[in-house]
Amino acid sequence: MNTPSTLSLLVVVSIALILTSCGNQPSNTYTVSVEYITVGPEELPQDSELATESPDLSTSTITLYRTQSNANGEVEKVEIASKTLQEEKVVFKSYVDSQESIEITALASGGSATLNAVARVEPGSDIKLALLDYSLPYFEDRLILKGNSLLLSDSPSKFTISGRVTPEMRNSKIITMRMETTNWNSWGREEFEELGMLMIESESFVYEGEVFEPRVVEMELRGETFAFWTEIIVEPGARISIHTRGSPNQAIATLPSGWFSMDQMGTRSSAERGMGGFFATAEGGSHTRLIESWQQSYTFLATVEAFNVAMEDYTTRESQITDQSINRGSNTVTNTDDITQTPSTTRSPTMYVAAKGCEHVDLSKVDLEHDLDYSFPSELPAHDRLARKMWELRDDALNRIARHGQDPMDSLLALELGALRSSRFEENYEDALQERVNVYDNLASILDEETVTRRVNPARRFAVARLESYRSDRSLVPGQKAPQITLVNLERQEVAIYDVFERGNLNYVQFWEPPNGRWNFEELKELQAAYGELGFQIITISLQPDWSTWDTASDRDDITWLNLGDLSEDAPVGTIATVYGRDRFGKNFLIDSQGCILRKDLSTNELPSFLSEKYGQAASTN
Repeated sequence: MNTPSTLSLLVVVSIALILTSCGNQPSNTYTVSVEYITVGPEELPQDSELATESPDLSTSTITLYRTQSNANGEVEKVEIASKTLQEEKVVFKSYVDSQESIEITALASGGSATLNAVARVEPGSDIKLALLDYSLPYFEDRLILKGNSLLLSDSPSKFTISGRVTPEMRNSKIITMRMETTNWNSWGREEFEELGMLMIESESFVYEGEVFEPRVVEMELRGETFAFWTEIIVEPGARISIHTRGSPNQAIATLPSGWFSMDQMGTRSSAERGMGGFFATAEGGSHTRLIESWQQSYTFLATVEAFNVAMEDYTTRESQITDQSINRGSNTVTNTDDITQTPSTTRSPTMYVAAKGCEHVDLSKVDLEHDLDYSFPSELPAHDRLARKMWELRDDALNRIARHGQDPMDSLLALELGALRSSRFEENYEDALQERVNVYDNLASILDEETVTRRVNPARRFAVARLESYRSDRSLVPGQKAPQITLVNLERQEVAIYDVFERGNLNYVQFWEPPNGRWNFEELKELQAAYGELGFQIITISLQPDWSTWDTASDRDDITWLNLGDLSEDAPVGTIATVYGRDRFGKNFLIDSQGCILRKDLSTNELPSFLSEKYGQAASTN
């Protein structure tokens, strides 16, 4: 028979057992905390070029989102929680049944700027982020993970990057690690994709991420007073270790990584800079085969040591020369002890012959080497020669893998690292591009269809465009006819370029790709004001496929001359770009009313001189 006291005891024991059972169940909560941190001097001089307006991030609204499918099967973003920063910190607690990605956003006061980050959460996750508010140039405000970024669950797609920072680097208040890879957009151009970013809180760090195929990644380690960068290859199961050689205060180097130091305002210092000191090793895999195979070789390391000595010697002597120059006033001293004559790479181009209809073009004053880029410096300091040697060792190794790699993915990665991509100023540039196209053709017949569609075909198309541009550039020289093309204006009306040429006696044609490529527009406005009434015409040709971006940039730059463009989807690498040999920002031509090329690729100094000579007066600067 149970007495009342016995029943009470049974109830208490039962409740205790239930509570114990619940306590043993894994929690499905996770925590997200965001801390606001300012980086840089508290105040900048009012007359400083660096003193710019920036949004107030100190009272930002922090919001968490998840994505889910609605009743119509459409993916939509759903708000989890939202809070405003108070006392420079905010903390969220939420629930999740299994691993999922969430988006965290920071909306500045007044809605003037939004920063975002993505994190993987699962039951038990403790996600820490930093909202970094920089008052330094070369730095963008960021919302990033901090500490270590760990995946609690094992995944077959996981890769791990770990490393340590030196005591010298710890002098910076904030150190960030950033990884970027590249993808091909619908316009046939490479664009950067951020693979991960982390604020490092201690002497060591670990970053775990997911990737589903081998990818080339550029990694940067950065503080207020330095920046390191290097190339790595991540893939499922990869374990990458990051190392530094020396410190940012030493002129030491390994390639293709590098570093530069910066002063307290964050401005790059030309006196303290180098090309290395930061590299990665892996426990086998693609990184070992494609990067360590040459970067850790005896020949490369010996060249590194020789470079270090030469660079330190050069820096010391340059400092001494600068001191002597200051003491002697205008009597500067030049030391050429380490400058060595190297074999000249100058080639002898064929003399120009005017095309039919362009016999009137005066070719006597044309600088052949300027227009065909045939010449190079033949004198190089020792450290520059050794730097070239390191690049040659790297390129030779990657070229071999691209041509003869046993694994086709290794060949593709070698191409993405820059194999068979010599400088356009080198004699074998055309042959290298053609070989690059041939390797892509071979890979297209071996690799799986999905990889070919995403990574091989766009890269091949870009290589073909560069090859065609190069060949066009070689043929479009003074005395030749400019190609006939049809463009559109901002009203989307078609305009034939030869109809435009006929309106002026001298036409300056310059290509750009909004919102970039406007480096000399202010100078062009001065020249238009001075010579426009005399028959001088400026025509800019946009290679931006997006009309809105082109229109916005044109309005921003207050373009007052004829502003034409190519809105076809493949504009940056399409027909108009390639037939005019457009292979760089600022590509330009001087063309007369009959469509004959008079000059090409004029600098901002050469164009005013040519106009002054033609029209007999100097440009007004008023």
